Amino acid sequence: MNKKIILLILLMFFYGPVFAGDAVKDTLPFVNSVKIEILGGKPLRREKLQKMATDMIRFKKGDPFSHERLFASIELLKQTRQFSHIEVPDQDWDAAFTDIVFRLTPSKLVQDIRVKGSFPVFKNEIMDVTDYRVGDPFIENSLEKNINSIKELLKKNGYTHPLVKITPEQAGGLEVAILIDIEKGAFLKISRIEFHGNKSFSDTNLKMKMNSYEPSLFFWSKGKRSIKGEIEKDIKKLLSFYRKKRFAEAVITHHLEKNEQASTIQILFNIDEGPRYRVSFSGNQQFWTRTLKKDLTVFTKGNKNDFGLKKSLKNLKKRYLKAGYMDCNIKYTAKNMMENGTPVREIHILIEENGRNLVRSSSVKGAEPMDEQALKNEILTREKAFLYDGPFVDTIFQDDIKGVENYYRNQGFIDTNVTGDITWDKKNEEGVIYGDVIFFVQQGYQKTIKEVRFQGLPNTLEEEVRQIIGIKPGEPFVESLVQKDRMAILSYLAEKGYIYAKVEAQVTPAKEKENCSIEFHIDKHSKVSVGGVWVFGNFRTKDSVLKRHNTIKENEPVSLNDFVELQKNVRNINIIERANFKALGIQENYDQLFFLVDVEERKPYFFEASLGYDTARDAYLSVSIGDRNFLGMNRELFWDAQISGTGYDTELGIKDFDFMSRYISAQFSVYASKEELKNQGFGSRKYGSKLSFEKDFFQYLKLGTSFNLESREQYQVNSAKGVDPEIYDTRGIAKITPFLTWSTVNSFVKPTKGFYFNASVEYNKDLLEDLDNFIKYRVKAKYYYQAFPRLVLAFQGMYGFIQNMGIDSKLPDDQLFFLGGIKDLRGFGENELIIDSFGDPAGGKEQLAGSVEARIDLGKNFELPIFLDVGSLKDTRSSGINEKFKFTMGTGIRYMTPLGPVGLLYGYKLNPEDGEDRGRFHFSIGYTF
Repeated sequence: MNKKIILLILLMFFYGPVFAGDAVKDTLPFVNSVKIEILGGKPLRREKLQKMATDMIRFKKGDPFSHERLFASIELLKQTRQFSHIEVPDQDWDAAFTDIVFRLTPSKLVQDIRVKGSFPVFKNEIMDVTDYRVGDPFIENSLEKNINSIKELLKKNGYTHPLVKITPEQAGGLEVAILIDIEKGAFLKISRIEFHGNKSFSDTNLKMKMNSYEPSLFFWSKGKRSIKGEIEKDIKKLLSFYRKKRFAEAVITHHLEKNEQASTIQILFNIDEGPRYRVSFSGNQQFWTRTLKKDLTVFTKGNKNDFGLKKSLKNLKKRYLKAGYMDCNIKYTAKNMMENGTPVREIHILIEENGRNLVRSSSVKGAEPMDEQALKNEILTREKAFLYDGPFVDTIFQDDIKGVENYYRNQGFIDTNVTGDITWDKKNEEGVIYGDVIFFVQQGYQKTIKEVRFQGLPNTLEEEVRQIIGIKPGEPFVESLVQKDRMAILSYLAEKGYIYAKVEAQVTPAKEKENCSIEFHIDKHSKVSVGGVWVFGNFRTKDSVLKRHNTIKENEPVSLNDFVELQKNVRNINIIERANFKALGIQENYDQLFFLVDVEERKPYFFEASLGYDTARDAYLSVSIGDRNFLGMNRELFWDAQISGTGYDTELGIKDFDFMSRYISAQFSVYASKEELKNQGFGSRKYGSKLSFEKDFFQYLKLGTSFNLESREQYQVNSAKGVDPEIYDTRGIAKITPFLTWSTVNSFVKPTKGFYFNASVEYNKDLLEDLDNFIKYRVKAKYYYQAFPRLVLAFQGMYGFIQNMGIDSKLPDDQLFFLGGIKDLRGFGENELIIDSFGDPAGGKEQLAGSVEARIDLGKNFELPIFLDVGSLKDTRSSGINEKFKFTMGTGIRYMTPLGPVGLLYGYKLNPEDGEDRGRFHFSIGYTF
């Protein structure tokens, strides 16, 4: 009783103004006006909140005052989480009319979250354990809770006494920036790892399998940080290793010894290896031993108390039954012995196949009115066919009997009865027993729909509903189709705004048992409309950008499909990191729904830099800086620059990710570059502008076109060739390049499967000279296939061809194709596949090249590549040059980093020219293809 009194007092305190005058007057006043006061916030936010509150409040001028409506209005406003305080002053209950005032204090919003000092624990991990999200309301009383959550996370990552400070700072009127300052302190170091009981494998061998182990390669190594959870993962890895080595009964336990003062921990592993298993088979004529070993779970799941062995025998039995060996027997014998001081358990599995049951024919009797061939397509017990022996499996046979019955029921038949029979021959000399399978069908009678009626549906909607349902008068009655049509009617009504509709189907038998009528009882309820769509959390992005593809229009009927489409459209916006959607009013069954979108924007400003080295460019430095949300319009303003041993390249541009609201990516940029590729006797300078358009089609296809206006100049660099003045004049080139890309590659950092294809046609017109008048065709394809868990096969092929369209058939060297080097034919110097009589690389108008590479995972982030490259250049315009295909092969080593592999490769020439070197080394960051 006391709890009820306290609850009542609290309710009266919260809603005190509502109840203040209840006893004064029996008749409540009418609403003269509804005034909304937004107490704080920036003008744009106040305006948005004012509009939202006006639409949500359940009172309009002239309505009679209602406590229920007031409660409903306050509850809707609370559900938005946009107000920290809602106040409704007391009313004058004696008056005939009253003015209702809502004083709404906007919530403080989290505008930014900055984390300092957490690495190597990432910011996302920190954020996941807190309840802070950019764009969400800031809850002041949750500081201690979030501090403790972060500390707990750091302790799990090995830090013994972390210090965490969370400081909210004002970033605007009602915006807060949260600063999370972390002092991790000393971490718990793994000082020693010991193994006891490991007789078959050395400590070093086992340690190298563990993530918790870090070799002390350098004197400054502090030891591996102890991360909670990694030890359990290491035990699983070690168990998996032992089982693969045939120790099916291996058991591993561990013990931790902590030294709090020294912040160290020792891990002691106790290993009971058990016997090494040796498994053999006999009597298996149908399957190879290698195939049967795949059914043995003892080497993956272990063999505690012989449970794994029993499971393996069941798997073998199941394989034989599926192949038609109904009477096969599988037994085993076990023998324990010692070999060189190591216990061995020898398991011999004896298989008695005892003849194979195959289906010679399969037929259905008693199905005259039906299409027998269509019915047989539903039956899995079949005779021999291409790449199918036709085994008889009893469980499938029993399922087929039920399947035939269901087939007839789906045709409207009632009281169908199906039985099956098999007539077996005697076993022949090959141990095969052929059988004839017959399904006997007593199909019963077929019930037909005489009439379909609708109750509670207007005539205008009834006509449309009759078009979408599958059941029609004169069609067979199928109960599953009736339920399917009931759901179709619900979906149809929901798209018309009747989201609370209920539909029930009633089947009424006719006087004749072969007929029936179906009536759908429909309760539409009220039609639900859209009260409004509001977006919060977009501190910089304009509402017009976020609502550009809004599929939900105010005051129109609610469509759940349009709501799903809206979610997809908002989440596809480039600047949006996260988006949560809410439909307010649906739980209360209101006739208006209010849709709220809480978004988190990506960081707008970016600065990226990389420093590296490869044999194609020597040392290089890349810098990229820009704004991902220029002027809040979801457009990226960027400046990219790269300088290397072969020149420089810089580009300034702007990119629109939704050009003309057509999901087209458009980019305009101006660029300048100077390039002197390795081993070439010329260089080139380029200045120009570029306009490009791209659009994604389906899931993997991208189509696009780029337009370039370019000033280009080729100049001579340390070459013995004669100078052709025309080639070294400044050229003005206009280019149009349509292209196509298809990609299913799963990762561009470390691809393991998928196909990539790119084709382009580049139309060039020289506006100043008659040199760059040609069409350049390019095709490149890549394919990745993971043959085994530790083996990936990578393939690359590329083709290029230049079709000269000008009067002068001679092209400048900087437009020709060159091969050789790290990207295509490893073993050759960069661009040195063909050397002319002057000792300079020669380019051609046609290129063809391909590569095959096996990438073998060695463990511990090391990879062994083995490759074969081939390529040829045609139409090099130089006499006495061998344009035949040239081959190279080689290997090397790569180390996998989080940003990609770093590799040193050596390519060996298989058919070098006279006097040519046999190969060379290449260094690269990232895969060559």
